[in-house]
Amino acid sequence: MRGGVWGDPFDSIIIDRGSIVINFYGGSNWRWYQSYRFRYQENGWFLIGATLGSYLNTIVIEEDADEDDYNLLTGDFISKKTDENGNQITTKGNRGIKPLLNLEDFDASSTLDF
Repeated sequence: MRGGVWGDPFDSIIIDRGSIVINFYGGSNWRWYQSYRFRYQENGWFLIGATLGSYLNTIVIEEDADEDDYNLLTGDFISKKTDENGNQITTKGNRGIKPLLNLEDFDASSTLDF
């Protein structure tokens, strides 16, 4: 994973509500961010949530970025996309529950199937 003009894309690790959240940020004109939430359960740290976003910084600010947010415990997702007229469209749904990914097998630079 490369951070573009930002260099190393690693942004931070925080503890929030009993979970570890790992954040990445990068890009140039096209900016992107990723946030992954892990919780300790069943003798391991498992990925329970993810937020992935991107935006063209010459047109949109980060708060209005296209963003996909996944709750991997319930299968619920929220997708926010901005159309060509600048209108933000929000879609909610459920992708079904899949086996949780263990932190040992996590690779932030790979494409994850949510």
